[in-house]
Formats: sequence, C-alpha cells, structure tokens
Amino acid sequence: MYPSKTTYDLENARVSPTVTVELPHGIVAEMYTIVDDALLLTWSNLNFVWTRGDGAAQRVSLISVDNHDPDAYFPEPKPSMASNGSNTLAVLLRGETSTEDTESEYKDLDMLEALARLLVEAQTW
Repeated sequence: MYPSKTTYDLENARVSPTVTVELPHGIVAEMYTIVDDALLLTWSNLNFVWTRGDGAAQRVSLISVDNHDPDAYFPEPKPSMASNGSNTLAVLLRGETSTEDTESEYKDLDMLEALARLLVEAQTW
C-alpha cells in the first residue's frame, strides 16, 4: 500500500504533523490536515489499516473538507508514480518547511475519530 499522503496531489499544499488516534480493538489511526494554497481549501484525513482473519489488509480513509457547499471540491486519490514524483519535486523546489503546516488545527478530529470508532465496532462485532 502507498502511504496515505502519497495518494493525493500535494504539489501546492502544506501538510500538518500526524496525530495518532487510538481506536477500539488495538487499531491505531493517523490523522493529518492538508492546506491547499492553490484551492484555498483545507481538509482532514484520518486513516487506518486493519487486517482481517484471512490476512487481507484494508485501508480506511475518512476525509472531511472545510467547504460545506454542495458543489465544493473534494480531493480525489490519485496514487501514481507521477504524483509521488511531483510531491517530491515540490519538496525539493519549495523546501520541506514550505510544505509543512506549522499552525495546524485539527478541527474535525473528534468527528472523524467518532466515525472511525463506529466503523471499527460495526466491522468487528
């Protein structure tokens, strides 16, 4: 699996530090926010991986966007070598500090954590 941050085009974005979230049944989630300077948009991503009894793994990503209009842009995952390359190039050209959100607000942490807990409980009963 690609790391979740590499599944989105982050060329014009700043990413927050990752926050660890403990979910039921020993599942650990990670949450981070992304500020896209080109779109003037912020979104939050909470994701976790769980493994079924047969060994198959599944990633769950819960995303919230700060624009609640019905026609608001919603980030689409685009895992590819090209997006990974453009993200790496952005760090090289802009510097790592320009790609970090040092004043992060995890506004939707409680909501995304509650939803993740409900999903885990629903799948593991």
